[in-house]
Amino acid sequence: MSFRGPLIVVTALAASLLLPRGAAAALTFGDCGKGAVECGTVTVPLDRTGATPGTVSLYAERLRAGGTPRGVMFLIAGGPGQASASAFDLQAQGEFLR
Repeated sequence: MSFRGPLIVVTALAASLLLPRGAAAALTFGDCGKGAVECGTVTVPLDRTGATPGTVSLYAERLRAGGTPRGVMFLIAGGPGQASASAFDLQAQGEFLR
C-alpha cells in the first residue's frame, strides 16, 4: 500500500532558508479552488549569496488545522524538481491530519 501522506506543504520555510541574511520573503495565501487548501507563491533568489543573479518562484499550499492548532507539519518532497503539492494531495488527503 502506498502512503500518500496528507501533510501541510509550506515551502515558504524552505524558501526562507535560501534568502540572504536580513531579507524577508512575502507569502500570501489565497483561494486556489482546492476546497480548504490555500495556495501561494514566494519568490526567492537563485543564489542566496547574490553571486548568481536571478530569482525563482516556489509554489506552496497550506491547510489550516481543524480545531485547536497544536503545531505545524512541514513537508518538502524528495529529489530536485519533485513537486510536494502533487506528491502529497492535501485536497484529497488533508482531512486525515486534521
